[in-house]
Amino acid sequence: MSSTTRTVPPRITIDKQDLLCAQQAGHSKMRVYQCKWRTPNSSNCLLWIADNNFSFIEHLKNYHGVPSDNTRRYCQWDGCGEIMAGFELAYHIPGGGHIGMGVFCSGCQKFMSRINFMFHAATNEASSCPGATAIPGSYSHSRIVDVQQSLGHD
Repeated sequence: MSSTTRTVPPRITIDKQDLLCAQQAGHSKMRVYQCKWRTPNSSNCLLWIADNNFSFIEHLKNYHGVPSDNTRRYCQWDGCGEIMAGFELAYHIPGGGHIGMGVFCSGCQKFMSRINFMFHAATNEASSCPGATAIPGSYSHSRIVDVQQSLGHD
């Protein structure tokens, strides 16, 4: 590579509300995941969503019309198709293996969603994992973005 060229990561699109929430919380960096919800024209959404369930709930509601109620519907994440209540989707996507957001149990080394780890640690299943802790899982499908830079406040 010559001294006149540089590698620039591709631009990504993030909901401004996610960036403003991160800024208001005092975060300088934010982890985001690319949405792969299948749209009616069979393409993926491709917006990037902040690393929290609230952002997933809001994204699914505002961009894909998924209500956070008991209405049963298909998960339209690329390659999925499971049927569940709308409110379950915001937990299913991060914890269901779609984006690799989750934890490993330090006792049994099983990968699971953060909420499932809480149940795992509180049930008899955890008896083989005394004193187990949650170890952050793979974030291979995520990016870390600079909040101020993304908001255009360089």
